[in-house]
Amino acid sequence: MHYGYEFLYASSNVDPDSPLPGGLPSVCIPMLRRAVDSKLVSQIPDQLTVNEYPPGAGIPPHVDTHSAFADGIMSLSLGSSVVMEFRHPDGRRVPVFLQRRSLLVMTGESRYLWTHGIATRKTDVVKPGMPGFPSPPAVRATSTALSSAGTRAATVLPRGTRVSLTFRKVQRSPCSCCYPLQCDSQDFMAAKIRNT
Repeated sequence: MHYGYEFLYASSNVDPDSPLPGGLPSVCIPMLRRAVDSKLVSQIPDQLTVNEYPPGAGIPPHVDTHSAFADGIMSLSLGSSVVMEFRHPDGRRVPVFLQRRSLLVMTGESRYLWTHGIATRKTDVVKPGMPGFPSPPAVRATSTALSSAGTRAATVLPRGTRVSLTFRKVQRSPCSCCYPLQCDSQDFMAAKIRNT
């Protein structure tokens, strides 16, 4: 389901000249204003994609198209928790635990350079120290508990149905990010210069 602009899955893009009637749901606006006021993102998104993922569904690793969306992508996870993996071009991998009702914000390098995806599986292994992993109150309260946190066992969590609300700001000019090797705008511009 799309609001503001339809996300075109075949091209991983939007048509900025074809807004959908109605814009974003008004219930989202206070949260989006808080995100801007808190400097999580620099501008209020104008595109929303709502996806429902049944237990076991995944998302292939990807970077949202540079030319389609500005910096600052937010994803609100509802329903089931899940582990999302971020991958750097140099091979580093960072699993992040997305708790239900959590907001993931990707800006800068995490938005433009690292891929993000969710493995297709029915369970996730969540470990102490994993970004997003909730710490019990005792672990948050004492340094002794913090030093022993690494001894706690990993937890296997079954996946349920997850709903993702992904908020983006449609890009109205070519991307000029700091990652030209990953950027479709800058790659296109470089090819155009080479061909003239």
